[in-house]
Amino acid sequence: MVAGAKPLLGADRKTPTFGKSAREFLEQVRSAPYDREDLGQFFAFAAGLAKQSKGQLFQDLWALWETGMNAPGYFVEFGAADGVYLSNSYLLETTYGWKGVLAEPNPASAPLVRAARNCFISDKCVFNRSGEHIAFLPAVMGELSRIRDIVPDDTHERSGRRLGEASKEIQVETISLNDLLIEAQAPQRIDYMSVDTEGSEFAILSTFDFERWDVRAISVEHNFTLLREQLFELLTAAGYRRKFRQFSRFDDWYVRD
Repeated sequence: MVAGAKPLLGADRKTPTFGKSAREFLEQVRSAPYDREDLGQFFAFAAGLAKQSKGQLFQDLWALWETGMNAPGYFVEFGAADGVYLSNSYLLETTYGWKGVLAEPNPASAPLVRAARNCFISDKCVFNRSGEHIAFLPAVMGELSRIRDIVPDDTHERSGRRLGEASKEIQVETISLNDLLIEAQAPQRIDYMSVDTEGSEFAILSTFDFERWDVRAISVEHNFTLLREQLFELLTAAGYRRKFRQFSRFDDWYVRD
């Protein structure tokens, strides 16, 4: 997540901010020659539901659009923070009846998640292996918490905004993404997966079994770091194609047909 960033076109239509965001979006559509029509269709869909969205970049609406808003789907989201603010799955569960899995290792967020959500919730830290205890740094802004030994080269880290003054190291237990899904008794078909772990995204997905689990759509944060290219190579090798990169900003969105 990017702290302080508002959802694109998420501003009140009566404010000057809305007009500025709309112009920015239309410029992005014009500069996307390969998926302009598809992106325009998504924008038309999202515009009608924008007030419902919790996702920072309308990721929840994108998940609905990609699945055609058919029968309720299944989501996986980690890290989930408090389960509501900037959540990419809150709308899917609470309004559209999706089932799913959340994982959030920050103990300050655990009671908030459990109070707000009714899906399967894990307090383990999703990583590339299970059963280890590793150092974790809870941030003042919970959505920016991270594994201590994975330091992302992004603007939050360079500016010192991520951890603030009072981040106290804690120990958390790890679980691989494969084991998390097994523990949650998730179906083989996953309609949407949201990956936002402040730097450990590639490590997590590099050990994920893309053949065992059929994940239709994935949004993964890259924050314009070198991990973006590594994630692209990993996911395209697994049969995914990237969509709407002019729109998704610090995320990349992938689908597998």
